[in-house]
Amino acid sequence: MRNPLVLSLAAVALAAPLASTGGLIAPGVAAWLAAAAAAAAAGASLAWPALAPQPETAASAEAAPPPPEAAPEAAPDSAPALRAALARLGAGALSARVSGEGAAEANAALTAAQSALDEALALADLLAAGDLSVKGSTAHPGAFRDLMTALDGVAAGLRVIVGAIARASDDIAARAEGLTSGADKLSLNIGVQVEALSGARAAGEALRAAVASVGQGAGAGEAAAARAAQVAREGMAGAAEASAAITRVEERSRQIAQVLESIDMIARQTKLLGVNAAVEAARAGDVGRGFAVVAAEVQALADRTAESARSIAREIAESDAAVAGCAGAVRASAAMLGRIAAEVDAVTGATGAIRQACAAQTEALAEALGRIGAADDAARQGEHVAAAARDAARGLDAAVGGLRARLSGVMLEDDSMEEAVRARAAEVSRLFEDGVRSGRITMAALFSADYAPVPGSNPPQFAPPFVAFTDAVLPPVLEGALRLGENVVFCAAVNRDGFLPTHNRKFSQAQGPDPVKNAALSRNRRFFDDRVGLAAGRSTAPFLIQAYRRDMGGGAFATMKDISAPIIVQGRHWGGLRIGYRAETVRLGLERAA
Repeated sequence: MRNPLVLSLAAVALAAPLASTGGLIAPGVAAWLAAAAAAAAAGASLAWPALAPQPETAASAEAAPPPPEAAPEAAPDSAPALRAALARLGAGALSARVSGEGAAEANAALTAAQSALDEALALADLLAAGDLSVKGSTAHPGAFRDLMTALDGVAAGLRVIVGAIARASDDIAARAEGLTSGADKLSLNIGVQVEALSGARAAGEALRAAVASVGQGAGAGEAAAARAAQVAREGMAGAAEASAAITRVEERSRQIAQVLESIDMIARQTKLLGVNAAVEAARAGDVGRGFAVVAAEVQALADRTAESARSIAREIAESDAAVAGCAGAVRASAAMLGRIAAEVDAVTGATGAIRQACAAQTEALAEALGRIGAADDAARQGEHVAAAARDAARGLDAAVGGLRARLSGVMLEDDSMEEAVRARAAEVSRLFEDGVRSGRITMAALFSADYAPVPGSNPPQFAPPFVAFTDAVLPPVLEGALRLGENVVFCAAVNRDGFLPTHNRKFSQAQGPDPVKNAALSRNRRFFDDRVGLAAGRSTAPFLIQAYRRDMGGGAFATMKDISAPIIVQGRHWGGLRIGYRAETVRLGLERAA
């Protein structure tokens, strides 16, 4: 099946080299080639045009004007070669070559197209693999160079984009780290707040219960105080009654004392009468003896009555003293009960105020607990939000990590082999200069362009004067380079003509009858004057990285990178040391069809 991409690139590519053949191919044919390639890409066909006569150029007219009488000499028929080239082009077989008249120009065009297309595909493979380190060659003519420039522009744009993404990912990672740290701190703070609010809620509930209990106790105390006040008032009333009764007792005592005083007076008077009677009885003698007895009894009775009266008076006095004391105690008790009643009234008022304050405090605490509960709920929701933010930040960090992992597969600059190739090129320069100084080889022989063909070699090999010297001094350097990594395929030195005198041992086998095997395994003493070989041999830059596709057989190709550094011998540029290695195949995590 024809590859439209290959055909389209070839259509663009062939016009420039065919148009620049110095007039050997008509411009119309070059245009037709491009049109034919485009038609082939679309699956159509295009008829072969009649070859029109070439218009004379000023140079050809001045150099050899035709005689007026002679018919113009027929130009060689290049149509068969062009038809064959177009057939190769239409089939996408740019590596095939044609023969016959005009074959050189057609093959040159096919070679130019193949070289440009090979490099473009190699660069496209590298771009797809995330390798942006290789620039396209500027050695191609016309549209080929424009194609390489366009691919370089794509790579440059991708480098800018990747750099911006890398910087953005770094910024996002830093922000995600900050967000994670902030979310962790927020979660910690919210946890502390939740714990504090839970403690405050529990303390508030306990305080509310305590205040309620105090309120209840204050209510009970108020009731008890009211009862105590009532008892005190009743006691005051009883004390007043007792005080009045005592007053009455005191009054009766005074009255009794007065009666006793009267009795005592009567007793004294009676005794006095008895004395008088006794006196009179004595005067009367025996007649008054009986009266004397009566008078004595009357005196005795008066004495006993007076003594009884005095005894009762003493007891009444003592009773009066006791009653007076009792009256004082009653009055003191009444006064005390009055003060108690006043204090109890004050306590009742204070207890009532406490009860009311407790009720108000209970309501305030209930409202505060409601607010604390709402704050606790909000804090717990904030904890969930902080956890979600932390999870989101970690997810973002993981996504950035994935992005970085994919970006790590993008190679902006390839410095993996730079130091190695420059060091080995410097070593080869030293070996060559040592050989010249020691007389093992001359500068003339080292820079000789006398490439003597090796008889019977296929592909052709050559034996210039410096081959024996390079075979002797280069193998340790070349073989040592193969140990740089498993992806290193070869290491060889080429001169400015693209000639490779000495190769790695595995590619320096003696030729046999099979030219295909020889081409693969007998690669020493041959010219590799293709785009990559010549650029490596002629570049004087500190190092040069190129890309090409290596034909693995069976239609399979492996994208290779070729890094080279110049070999300088006593100030003269001899060529370059090349290291060929397989390009990395990191695909940014994207799968590609084989």
